[in-house]
Amino acid sequence: MRITYYHFSSVDSTNSWPKRHKADFTKDELAIITADEQTQGRGRHLRHWHSPKGKNLYLSFAFFAAASSAPAPFFFSQLAALCLAAVLKNHSIDAQIKWPNDLLVAGKKIGGILTEAEKTEEDTFIILGIGLNVNMTKNDLATIPKAATSILIETDNEIPIKTIQDELVKEFLLLWEKTKKEGTQPLEKEWLKKVSWMLSKEITIVENEKELKGKVLAIEQDASLTLLLDDGTHYTVRSGDLFLR
Repeated sequence: MRITYYHFSSVDSTNSWPKRHKADFTKDELAIITADEQTQGRGRHLRHWHSPKGKNLYLSFAFFAAASSAPAPFFFSQLAALCLAAVLKNHSIDAQIKWPNDLLVAGKKIGGILTEAEKTEEDTFIILGIGLNVNMTKNDLATIPKAATSILIETDNEIPIKTIQDELVKEFLLLWEKTKKEGTQPLEKEWLKKVSWMLSKEITIVENEKELKGKVLAIEQDASLTLLLDDGTHYTVRSGDLFLR
């Protein structure tokens, strides 16, 4: 696979840019899009992702996967979460993976993932966006409504963004090659272990604007959640926003 880097001082979103330039990529190319800042950074459901210049890692992988062998899009979120957890571990930070797409440290968000897929009969164009708080200070994070942290806060060390970027790319290539050789199951099992801390947690899930309250009974192989709702019924969730109670 040919690796091509596209770096911008400023871009609307590292996920939006490859969408617009999909026709320019070759089938054997892994495009790695990075930026010093995003003017319209976004998370799931088009939510704004705070993206100050020079503080954090804003990176998207974009590539084609053959339709006949491409994993389900959510698998790439799982893969990215494992990559981020490994990178943070390199810096002595133990992060938890929170379903479906967040990395937490002591309950505070440090990173997030946005996977997008465009399918045709021949292939699937995957865009795997990753945001990681690297050198944000407590004052920087005070503007974010949700509890958040950064590598700087957790380690008291300012680290070059390029260092974190290189570590993430190395981990991604390693795990993606592993997947090609062994299939998705080994990484899916590892991801399940990493999210097992959520079992029995009291949660609220917002699914299609409907709010559900209950307890996590199981996290299934397909990454869906089995819940015991407060009214005593069982319910399966495959997507939504999860909040710990």
